[in-house]
Amino acid sequence: MILFSMIIGFLAVFLFCKKFFKNTAVAIIGGIVASIISIPLLPYGYFLCLCQKNSGQKIYKTVKQWKAENPNAWENLQEISWENVKYGDIPEYYKQHNIPQYKKFRGKKYELSKGSNQRVLDYGKSKRHWSGIILHNRHIFYDNLKNEILIEQNYYRYYIEFFVGGYDCGETQVHIRDFSNPKPLK
Repeated sequence: MILFSMIIGFLAVFLFCKKFFKNTAVAIIGGIVASIISIPLLPYGYFLCLCQKNSGQKIYKTVKQWKAENPNAWENLQEISWENVKYGDIPEYYKQHNIPQYKKFRGKKYELSKGSNQRVLDYGKSKRHWSGIILHNRHIFYDNLKNEILIEQNYYRYYIEFFVGGYDCGETQVHIRDFSNPKPLK
């Protein structure tokens, strides 16, 4: 598919340059440049297809339902700080309370993510797609006390490293911080 698109791009620019500039060398150079420039843009169609078919979230329990079932828990939950935590490690709080760094869900290994609190944990997994510019992200929000999955998220990010920004699809309305009280503990 990528090779086919590059050939079509090359031919289109080659024929355009050949007709207007009447110079074969300019036409060949123009076609090569067009082929190279089009490479990062080609997976975008595949990205849109992935977004439509695979992205989104499955809510097993809403934040409102969780708060109703745990009436006094929310007021005491705070996001755990990841400040001064080395890459590949987790905060001391989780180690002291035997909270695992990894969780298996549906045969896949998820890693504890920033933003988790004392009880509701965000486990995430990211995988770069074959194109190199599509990132597949999965997250599960897990109630550590009740041992249940609250929300499962699946979304994609399309980006090109030498450009600024990117595009997300399947980005969800519910975030792990919704399960933490934003006010500091007294």
